[in-house]
Amino acid sequence: MGQKILQGPFPYKRFAAPPGGPDLRRRGLIDSRSSGLYGMGQSRPPGLHSGATHAQILLTLSALLLLSGNLFAQAGSPEDLFRKGNEYFASGRYGEATATYQDALALKPDFKEAWYNLGAAFGQMRLFDKEKEAYHKALAVDPGYSRAHYNLALALEDEGSYEEAANEYREVLKVQPDALDAYMNLGILLARQDRLDEAVKVYEDALKAITDLPELRFNLGVALGRLAEKATDPAQKVALTTREVESYTRAIELRASFYKAAYNMGLAWHRVGELDKEIAAYAKALDFKSRYPEALYNLAYAYEEKGELSKAADTWTRYLDAAAKLDGEKDYAELAAKERDRIQKKLATQPASAPAAPAAQPQ
Repeated sequence: MGQKILQGPFPYKRFAAPPGGPDLRRRGLIDSRSSGLYGMGQSRPPGLHSGATHAQILLTLSALLLLSGNLFAQAGSPEDLFRKGNEYFASGRYGEATATYQDALALKPDFKEAWYNLGAAFGQMRLFDKEKEAYHKALAVDPGYSRAHYNLALALEDEGSYEEAANEYREVLKVQPDALDAYMNLGILLARQDRLDEAVKVYEDALKAITDLPELRFNLGVALGRLAEKATDPAQKVALTTREVESYTRAIELRASFYKAAYNMGLAWHRVGELDKEIAAYAKALDFKSRYPEALYNLAYAYEEKGELSKAADTWTRYLDAAAKLDGEKDYAELAAKERDRIQKKLATQPASAPAAPAAQPQ
């Protein structure tokens, strides 16, 4: 089964969002769709399927069929043509692959795997209407063919048919209740539509149906964080944030170097005004990844908010060093340089600390 990945909350799906709005003091949540949701679902370029590629899916299927013994016994048989189509597909010759699959289907119209691979090849050629038609043909042969439901869901997402895509993911889960990538992608899809309560339920259902995985915990935390950002009742905001932090904490327990979870935890604590906990979370993220620009950026602001100006200036310097060669940090780095200069000027005008008074001598 293929996979899509979220960063931010949803690797299965980019890094923190660029500056937006009047408040540039804190970078935003990493989303499984930032180069950053984690999970088995990550954002893909328009028109392309994310996660495990069609080629990987097809080759897995091909390997399974090759193991079936006498399946390819007769040259010129539908099965032999199917194998030849797979070879064309694997070498990127998609036009020849589609023609060969169609030859196989002319001999065996109920060859569901050939319909499926024909759809995958059309997808690589960006012939999305033909891709969907091929998956529908496969499903007409076998309505419970989970692979076809899954790839059909991806194709529907590509064209913006989100509700239909969600239904196809649900069809996958009816047949394959432990399909992690279907859970992840469904949750991500719902979250993208701002259906956050539904996304939370999908991730919680996945945790019950499969196992406790860091990607699931991460994406659940992101969805809860977005709900917390929208909450107008202070008590509800705190309750949702607490659940969010618990999810990130569990993700780190399951994957000790999960720096994105620690970073998002810092943002969660910032939301509810827990400055010391915010600083500790960014520090943890930097323990895992010492040159993590998002964490350094936010940590510098947090230190200044706490009144620790020397640490803030030092952290801005660390950030600027880490961001120097990163194109995506250009706008942030320009602001960071101004912030460091401002703090250094403030430090230069502060009176030197008076030396400590000598300890009283005993009489």
